Amino acid sequence: MLKSAEIEIKKEHQVLMVNKTTSFKKQGKSKGKFKKGGKKAATPPVKPKTGPKPDAECYYCKEKGHWKRNCSKYLADLKSGLVKKKKEGKTMEVVRETLQALELPVDRDSSKSARPSCKWQKPPMEVVKINSDGAIREENSSAATGVVARDAVSFCGALGKVYEGISDPLIAEALALRDAAVYAVQKDFTRVVFEVDCVDLARRWHGRLGDRSMIRPVLDEVSELLSTLFSYSIIHTRREANQAAHSCAKFASIQDGSFSWEADPPGFLKHSLRADCNSMIVD
Repeated sequence: MLKSAEIEIKKEHQVLMVNKTTSFKKQGKSKGKFKKGGKKAATPPVKPKTGPKPDAECYYCKEKGHWKRNCSKYLADLKSGLVKKKKEGKTMEVVRETLQALELPVDRDSSKSARPSCKWQKPPMEVVKINSDGAIREENSSAATGVVARDAVSFCGALGKVYEGISDPLIAEALALRDAAVYAVQKDFTRVVFEVDCVDLARRWHGRLGDRSMIRPVLDEVSELLSTLFSYSIIHTRREANQAAHSCAKFASIQDGSFSWEADPPGFLKHSLRADCNSMIVD
């Protein structure tokens, strides 16, 4: 009897074990969206596409009331083969039509560059500005340098020089700067502003103490030369404001020789100086 009683007690105390987990498999696919309470949410109505406005201009026939892609003349010319449809990218016409549909202002000159023009600026009184530039001639592995010196009221002088066996543009620019420094010392200038159109050269000059490139010896020589001046600065300018020095370098490269001009600039240089609006140039 005791054994049968123990068996009955064990049966009464059986415990069902449940695995603790939060992951459940999704049963079937739900159709539609439902809100709380089991009611199906209403599908929002589809907003109709807006067409061209009455004042919208077609960029093909220039008439109003439709767009280019709906233009009957454009579609007819496209079918006959007079025009070809662009397959890659959006054209400016499509962009403008989209802006019109969104009522946004359209920039008619968006394709043109807004970069302002840059010209040579004269230095302050009692200061000489010296522009320098380098050029490479690949066919004979030579470089040429150009230097032009001007103050606030007059042309001070210019030179062009050729270097054989130079094919690196950065070395040519560094040699042009050295020629400008030598010219300033020879002419006994005391306050000088040096302008170069090479961004890399200007950056390396200002960080020359940590520079280990091939132009470091040239920069050290320039620094030693300029230490004799009362004041100086080396700044970057854009190519448009350095055309005079570029012309001298190009002339020396084509003539394959070295030249210098003092009071009267040569004819090719006068053109560049006039472009800089310099009143000191006399025909």
